[in-house]
Amino acid sequence: MSELNHKQFWVVLAVSILVVQNIAIFWNHYFNGLAFPWDFWKGWYAMIAFWISAVNIGTFPMWQPFQAMGFPMVTDPQSNIFYPPFWLFPIFSIEYTLHLAVVFQIIHVLFGSIGMFFFLKHVLKDPRYAIVGSFAFQFFGGFYNNAEHPDIVRAFALVPWLLYAITLDTDHPKLTKKVMLIPVFVYLLFTGGYPGIYVASAFILSIFIISQIINNLRKRGKKNTFFNFAIILGLIFLGIGISSIYLGPIWQERNEITRFSGLPQQDYWGMENSWLATFFMSNATFVNQERFGMSSTFLTLPIILFFTFTPISAFKRYWMFSIMLFVGILMIFGPNSPFWVYITNVIPVLHLSRFPVNDYRIFVSVPIILFALCGLRHTIEKKYDFKNFIVRSIIAGVWFYLGIHSLYGNNFNQQENTAIIIFVASLAILFYNNIKSNKLFKTKELALSYVGLSIILVIIAIDGTAVIFNMPTWTDSGIEERYAANSIPLTKDGKLVTFYVITHMPNERPSRISTENISPYSDRNYSWEGWLTGNFMMWDYGGFKLTGNDIVASNKIYQDYMYMKWTPIFLPNITATQIIKDQIKIPDSEFVNIHSAQNDIEQIRYGINEISYKINLKAPTFMVENELYFPGWKAELIDNSKKTIIDAVRVNDVFRGWYLPAGNYGMKAFFEFPNFDIYKDITIFMIVIWGVSILNYKRIIRNNE
Repeated sequence: MSELNHKQFWVVLAVSILVVQNIAIFWNHYFNGLAFPWDFWKGWYAMIAFWISAVNIGTFPMWQPFQAMGFPMVTDPQSNIFYPPFWLFPIFSIEYTLHLAVVFQIIHVLFGSIGMFFFLKHVLKDPRYAIVGSFAFQFFGGFYNNAEHPDIVRAFALVPWLLYAITLDTDHPKLTKKVMLIPVFVYLLFTGGYPGIYVASAFILSIFIISQIINNLRKRGKKNTFFNFAIILGLIFLGIGISSIYLGPIWQERNEITRFSGLPQQDYWGMENSWLATFFMSNATFVNQERFGMSSTFLTLPIILFFTFTPISAFKRYWMFSIMLFVGILMIFGPNSPFWVYITNVIPVLHLSRFPVNDYRIFVSVPIILFALCGLRHTIEKKYDFKNFIVRSIIAGVWFYLGIHSLYGNNFNQQENTAIIIFVASLAILFYNNIKSNKLFKTKELALSYVGLSIILVIIAIDGTAVIFNMPTWTDSGIEERYAANSIPLTKDGKLVTFYVITHMPNERPSRISTENISPYSDRNYSWEGWLTGNFMMWDYGGFKLTGNDIVASNKIYQDYMYMKWTPIFLPNITATQIIKDQIKIPDSEFVNIHSAQNDIEQIRYGINEISYKINLKAPTFMVENELYFPGWKAELIDNSKKTIIDAVRVNDVFRGWYLPAGNYGMKAFFEFPNFDIYKDITIFMIVIWGVSILNYKRIIRNNE
């Protein structure tokens, strides 16, 4: 078999094994209607279904009017509106059904496992161990314990690919064509992942790149190092530049978003000592804890056992990943870690990672798997003396006992019994291979055989299946029936209900409704229903909020006004000179005793990005609407083919106001995000640069070599 065919064989074998594993794990999700629970089928599904449906019928929803009194979708970091895989749905006119949303997430778990294979194969240079590691990674607890949050799952799946693209050979660091993937995965992580994880990624990978620079200096000298990392950093910044269409709007209007203005007040969740056992056991005993969804970093029991047998030489050889593991551990404990407290004060942007236990666990898990495979390989291909082997076995026995005792106490159950069997079987594999490489068993073959690979995969599969199927956090059923029972059927007229909502917008906005008195964990809380029903919701289930939302929430007068159907307030005594920088303050009493001349203005169509009015004013008048202000709202005044553009006015830091001239004319208010075309052009320009870089890659590398 040629070297090329040999490489292809292992890739095909690995992908085939991972596909079979993926289908086996998610069989009921693929074929029997199971879905993921809690947040998954709520706002996170409804929002994506809304904008995909809008694009499907030719409307890019720059502004969404239904949720939380309305907000610009391009500033919501979790709208994923620029994540390319989602665009396959409108491109091919596919409806984003709940089932396809489930399949979409499952495929990401598979995709992440394949990325883990390529990463491990690149680092360890042995596809057999890479198969073991990627197989174990597909059981990674984050995929199942946090399955309700699809952007977190996507981020976990993308990190191994980004590491694969960014990691140079440890012993002979040089650029290869895979580095051209860096901009792709930087962009995908930004647009498809959870914001906290790409904040964590930026921090951890910055340290990792510095470590690689030092390693490159030791191995290949200054000139080569400068060239290599100029290219890598250039490609990273190229990826950030391509992400301008996503990052630009969020950063530009960050002061309008409560997440940025309220960082010191955030509640941060860190790893707790009682959760450490979940690296190799089920977290089902934590089911009544508030933070249950963050408590598992499961990597399978064999992997943690193999990690115990990692030789010191492996930590030295792959010292960059040792640093990643060490820093990841310091950060994963969040407020419980003095290092986290110190570094987040020095680098305040790290406060954007609200859930350190979640955001950093991928950077603890990947190095552990890598070093675990080093421990397995060292046992198989080399040898431990008997004393060293026994000492490590005792250490393994101690942490195993402490782990299961912390979870189950002295009450033995099926989970604990299965874990004991898996532990003994895994230790037996190591023991057999240790003596096999000794003189007692004379053999020239000291590699992981096909039989050995199969046995290890079977043991990992038994352990992984026993644990993840014990988690109640990644299966849910009867969701569509639940929607229907609450008068929110997911289909209407034979299509996804969002199509009907978008094509049947009202002439005039009705009253807003609220579910604020219902527990967010109740099945009766459908505060995200506006995406699906076209109802106008006062609040929203998600964590994204504009600062205007907080102002309304703290002022009962403003709340009452916002709950009303569209009710304009006319203030003829306000003149244009009183409006300073498109802002004005008026007494709160104006929102109590509302004097609205309904005959002077009529709302004739309430759309997604635009609203149409018919106006008849005898004198210039200032109009206030019970709508949220946001930079970018303008209006086109149409009078006998003459068109005039005016800007909206921010009223009391909350409301949308207009200074209107006298006359009988039409008005079309519309939302265009400020400078959006600039960010779009930057993204296109950076994509062109990336394309040119790919075409010239070989020449650039050849000149350096």
